[in-house]
Amino acid sequence: ITLACTAVLAVSVYSLWGRAPDFRFGLDTLAGLYVGNAVGAIALTAAIVRWPRATGGALVALVGAAFLWTTLGRSAPADRPSVLFVLVDTTRRDHVSPFHDLVQTPAIERLASRGVLFSDAVTVIPKTPQSVASFLTARYPTRHGLRGLYDDLSPAQPNVVRAFQEAGRTTTALVNNPWLSAARGFGHGFDRFYGTDEIREDFGTSLSLVTWGLLYDETVGRHLGWRPPPLGGHFKARAADLTDAAIQILNRQRRPFFLYVHYFQPHWPYQPPPGLQQRYDAPPPETNAVNQVDDSDVSRGQMIFANSLPEAENEGARRLYRGEMDDTMAEVG
Repeated sequence: ITLACTAVLAVSVYSLWGRAPDFRFGLDTLAGLYVGNAVGAIALTAAIVRWPRATGGALVALVGAAFLWTTLGRSAPADRPSVLFVLVDTTRRDHVSPFHDLVQTPAIERLASRGVLFSDAVTVIPKTPQSVASFLTARYPTRHGLRGLYDDLSPAQPNVVRAFQEAGRTTTALVNNPWLSAARGFGHGFDRFYGTDEIREDFGTSLSLVTWGLLYDETVGRHLGWRPPPLGGHFKARAADLTDAAIQILNRQRRPFFLYVHYFQPHWPYQPPPGLQQRYDAPPPETNAVNQVDDSDVSRGQMIFANSLPEAENEGARRLYRGEMDDTMAEVG
């Protein structure tokens, strides 16, 4: 009985969703939730011990129903294929291995060998909202109307997502980029649009999905382990968290779908994990001048078009970016 209680208790308070912890809740709140989970686990174990046949039969029926639900009707008809649209922000061509060997991307290489590889592809504009709007509308910025970072995408514009929706597909977006929000028009046509915060809330640790690992992270791990420093005022979920969310969405599909997954990483500021910093002999992210441009006398425009930084700083940024790409492509490429 003790072993059974321990096993059920461990399962009840630990889940893989705890990879993206939310530290907005105090330790008193989290501790209360752990106590509640523990009481529930012990009560369930006691019920199994007291009424083994009844509870065992109910659990078997529940598992069987879940198995049938997840396996029946998952495949899309051949004439109505599903579409998975993956966009990796700020990705350089020479960091994708079909074109160069700076970073290895074997999954993308396999996809290119079996599908279509564009050897000559140029963005309509090196700005994320405007170029994504062009992806969705098949129009240049002069036509779809997004000229600045804060412009909204009009629902009057043609939209490929809406076309998929009208064709009977479920449409979902997982967009880890604060500039691409449903409020700014990028949610048109999507049945469900998850922004960065919603990805954390719906697929990361929450009040109902709390783990012992979260308490460790809050009390010990945050002082010993690594977490991306808050450089540049940006929050970005790590690529692994977005991949986990996408897999959960894919596992829920019951009919043809259109799923748009947008990775913000490897966007500036460049903050690869320590192991990848070492692999590429990169400087500490917090010391690199490119990461600290908002606190320097060099504007972003000058850094892009008239870069006067010492070559050592630029080379350090390139090495940090390479580490970010490696970290991202471990999930994507």
